[in-house]
Amino acid sequence: MKVKTLILSLILVTALVAGAFAFDWGGTVDSSASITYMKSDQWLIEVKPALWFTSPIGSSLEFTAQGSYTLSYTSPDTTEHIFDIDLLHLQGAFLLGPAQSSQLTFRTGRFKISDMTGFVLDDNIDGIELGWLTRVSNTIVSAGYTGLQLDPVSTISISQADETDGDRWAPPRLIGSLQAQFPEIFVRQDLLASLMFQQDLRPEGSKISTQYFGLGIGGPLASSLYHSTFAYLGTGTALADPVLSFLSGVTLRYFIEEALTSKIELNLLFSSGDEDFLDVPEGYYEGNTLDRANVFVPISRQQLAVAFSPRLGNLAILDAGYSLKPAENLQTSLKGILFLRPTTGPIMDQRLVDPASDSKYLGTEIDGTVNFRPFSDLGASLALGVFLPMGGALTEQDVLFKGQLEISFSF
Repeated sequence: MKVKTLILSLILVTALVAGAFAFDWGGTVDSSASITYMKSDQWLIEVKPALWFTSPIGSSLEFTAQGSYTLSYTSPDTTEHIFDIDLLHLQGAFLLGPAQSSQLTFRTGRFKISDMTGFVLDDNIDGIELGWLTRVSNTIVSAGYTGLQLDPVSTISISQADETDGDRWAPPRLIGSLQAQFPEIFVRQDLLASLMFQQDLRPEGSKISTQYFGLGIGGPLASSLYHSTFAYLGTGTALADPVLSFLSGVTLRYFIEEALTSKIELNLLFSSGDEDFLDVPEGYYEGNTLDRANVFVPISRQQLAVAFSPRLGNLAILDAGYSLKPAENLQTSLKGILFLRPTTGPIMDQRLVDPASDSKYLGTEIDGTVNFRPFSDLGASLALGVFLPMGGALTEQDVLFKGQLEISFSF
């Protein structure tokens, strides 16, 4: 009841602010249809209309809100209706210093938060954010709560309990973030620093609280050649056992503007794992049988590929892609992805690994996408992915196919 009262109060405040100040408003309609095939087909159809508005308050403040309704159908006969508040926050920016050489920003309410890579956390929180922008650095500090969001739309998931508790609300966790960027600190390279933590706020049961310390660097290596490199050290406590894990990644991008705005991209992603995760086949912390957990479990889920997209944790990915723009409003891309596991333990996916297999090669996926935007307020995207299991590490060796069509309209 308290949660419902709080949400209704926020909606009332939104309406009062909108009526007291001039505001701009608009909407979007996002629709998607996807088919996944492995032995049999499964359809997922979603339609999500949303309305948003922004209202300036004086010269330094702005109020933003967005609400949406999602209708989803999953074959053979599952239908869901979700009403959600996507965004609801007050933000401001203030110039500081005698020469106004720095800027202080803040946001409070419901807003999106992400780490420097998007691999550790990329989701909404309800909280507060402070930023300080100077000529030599950009620092953002955020803190918030996840338990007021609806579970079907939240990607926050760190334990098996988060996936199976059956609650309509997202896992109750306190999230903290410190992100710092130092642009062109040397030889045109940007230095990034990241500190993330999540605290399990469940009143009882086995709690999992973790911290993530990251450093990154990125910039040009030569004409048209750019790189980004990062590494995270994960620590914390999982079921009273210490956590010590690792995540790293390297990206190389080469741009060929004269060849239809082409881009060649190489990515390497590595996340540590545990081969002793035997009790829970999906590889969460609950499966650890030693006195220390080495599997890297991020705060939120990610989409790593079109068809086969396991979560980070005992996973290594190497992919190579090529994209081009045959026309101003048309972009195409093709990518090949190799999936491996650093240890012989399980991965975080519905496909279980064969405990008798010592192969670390999971399989290969080929993805192709076409993005078409004939108008600024109308766009469409078609993605096709085929995953070929190889090496015998997975118990399910059938080919997995997924196709997805997305259409977006704004007004």
